[in-house]
Amino acid sequence: MHGGFTKKRTRLWKAWKQSGLTLKQIGYLLGNETDASFTRYETGDRLPTLRTALMFEIILGTSLRNLFPEEYDELTREIKSRVEQRRGLNGKLRPLMSDGVCSIADLLNQHPFSRETRNRVHRHCVYLMNTLNTSSDSDEDGGDLV
Repeated sequence: MHGGFTKKRTRLWKAWKQSGLTLKQIGYLLGNETDASFTRYETGDRLPTLRTALMFEIILGTSLRNLFPEEYDELTREIKSRVEQRRGLNGKLRPLMSDGVCSIADLLNQHPFSRETRNRVHRHCVYLMNTLNTSSDSDEDGGDLV
């Protein structure tokens, strides 16, 4: 039953397992969705609605970009293609065209910074450092991450 996981399942499944929540708890937090609903999402048989996807992001603490990277990459390619076809759009979608690392840049462009924004930036930086520290042993290329 667990053979043939897709990357979507792996990412969603990994985020779920790391959360420490049970399927029943996830279902409750999603508004009483069934275990079968979550299974269809994690196997890629069904994409969640925007509302459910955003709830995944909140519950699991992982961005949609990371939970559904194939869809994100596909949409990015589509939009980049449209930008390249329409000269008037060049330069107007800087974050998209710059291949930014994360959406934290959006927070940094907000002025003045609210306490909540400063706390989010701080938590994000701590999370990134912890992630880098735990994954540095598994770097395949052995190169610097910065």
